[in-house]
Amino acid sequence: MKIKFLGTAAAEGWPALFCNCEGCIKARELGGRDIRTRSQAIIDDVLLIDFPCDTYMHALNTGIDMSAVKISLITHAHSDHFYPEDYFIRGDCYAHEMTSQKLILAAGKTVIDTFHSRLEGKIDASVLSDIEIVELHAFEPVPLEGYKITPLPADHMYGSIAFVYLIEKGGKAILYLNDTGMPLNEVFDYLKSTGVYVDFVSFDCTYCLLENSRGHMGIKCNYEAKLRLIDMGICDDKTRFYINHFSHNGKVTHKDLSFAALEYGFNVTFDGCEVDLSDNIYVYETHAHTSEVSPCGKVCAKDVIRSHYNAGLKGIAITDHYYKGYFDKLGDIPWREKAERFLSGYRKAREAAQGLDFDVILGMELRFEENFNDYLIYGVTEELIYDYPELYKMNPESFKEFAGKHNLTIYQAHPFRKGLTRAPAHTLTGVEVENGNPRHNSKNDRAKEFAEENNLRQMTGTDYHQPQDLGYSPMRFDRRIRNSGELRDILP
Repeated sequence: MKIKFLGTAAAEGWPALFCNCEGCIKARELGGRDIRTRSQAIIDDVLLIDFPCDTYMHALNTGIDMSAVKISLITHAHSDHFYPEDYFIRGDCYAHEMTSQKLILAAGKTVIDTFHSRLEGKIDASVLSDIEIVELHAFEPVPLEGYKITPLPADHMYGSIAFVYLIEKGGKAILYLNDTGMPLNEVFDYLKSTGVYVDFVSFDCTYCLLENSRGHMGIKCNYEAKLRLIDMGICDDKTRFYINHFSHNGKVTHKDLSFAALEYGFNVTFDGCEVDLSDNIYVYETHAHTSEVSPCGKVCAKDVIRSHYNAGLKGIAITDHYYKGYFDKLGDIPWREKAERFLSGYRKAREAAQGLDFDVILGMELRFEENFNDYLIYGVTEELIYDYPELYKMNPESFKEFAGKHNLTIYQAHPFRKGLTRAPAHTLTGVEVENGNPRHNSKNDRAKEFAEENNLRQMTGTDYHQPQDLGYSPMRFDRRIRNSGELRDILP
């Protein structure tokens, strides 16, 4: 299964429409992942969770074909999760040549009653006839379009029906816990009684770093729920955990929330965030740094692995900075000890990945003494780093010859950043034509032109340094990659 978060805010959105609080002002300034629309998610592009008034915006932002949706699954009747008026334009003169003519609206009685009361006498009969209504009941699994959907009572709407959902298909299970406070004891008990193993959990984190456990949750409550799920055997260290559904009253940036989430083993959703749980999807991060080695890296190797694993990636290349300044700071010690220090981030990453079915690949971001240009090197082994000291003393010409003898590939990283120059094309294997680091203008369009003009191979990389960088520019391959040699060979 694949889940994509289309909107990740609470009812007011973030920034809120009429608000000028510190959190909203900051979000407007930062843009990007700090702009959050009302909560909505989609599974496999056919199972839509909730139907807010921002659905049209989500279709525009993501390119998703909303007419292909087969199931409209609703958590509860609050207007930020259920805006039934937009069903009015699903047909008649407003929608032609839809991918799926029929739609299943699956929800509890409160939502269904709202649907009828808001649209009675207003929706065309032909549109209504294409919507099959399925009333859901707590703890009663329902098979719909190949999915097994189990409604679970939420701690959210008093006097009305609100559900969270266990969604299963193809041996995978997603637990979608929005909107709710700490899950009810009967929910934990039910999950344990079924013997289900949950692969992915989305927690309501409306209160962000503030404490709350009723109606909605904050991150500490999320963590308590996580520990309980693990203790009961419903989840384990292979489960991917995300926090979602944030209110601007939390007054925290995506960056700061992402740093805080590392402590609890969570990833933070953002509008457009996608996690693919499929076993045969091979997405790898090719350009990432650890705080153990790279001075500019702000995330330790253990958390680098946890966050990328949570994101559904199959592996990562640790490309810590290899340059004179780093090794000089280590002092007057033998090269072998310096090599050990350089390898420490990679080795701790490998240790953290044990048992996760997640590949950790050794690479390096090499800088020569002549300028500030950086080169991503693949095909590297630990033995090569031990046996050939101070590679930074070479230059592009001499290293190209060295790389040929040792079967290495050389990709110039972000060649059009300010202060950098392009290496002679004949000294390169390829170019990083898309660098995803959000704090730099890497002028990726010019990097691509440079590669094409010189018939050089092309790759992408996020240039991961901080938790909020996650997943900007990973690469998708057609098979598993287990070491640096395999990455060298498969890179385009």
